[in-house]
Amino acid sequence: MTIPPSDLVLIDTCIWVGFFNRNQSAERITVDPLLDDDRAAITGMILAEILQGFRRDEQADWVASSLKGPSGSARQTDEEGKPSFASAR
Repeated sequence: MTIPPSDLVLIDTCIWVGFFNRNQSAERITVDPLLDDDRAAITGMILAEILQGFRRDEQADWVASSLKGPSGSARQTDEEGKPSFASAR
């Protein structure tokens, strides 16, 4: 199923921080359904900021592989909201 760009929700870095740091956070409760519906979007810059926050490369690698690309959990978009699947790592 193809989701139109207008239905995607761009998730900024500050939301991902709460998502990854607290299990029952408002951020996780809000973002999880967007991920399930393939509506979460992320830019390469946001992905790079998120990855810099992880202390261990293994964690960053797992998150990068989970969040990027057409088969990842969050769709990457460019700064104008157009689909983009460039690697940030």
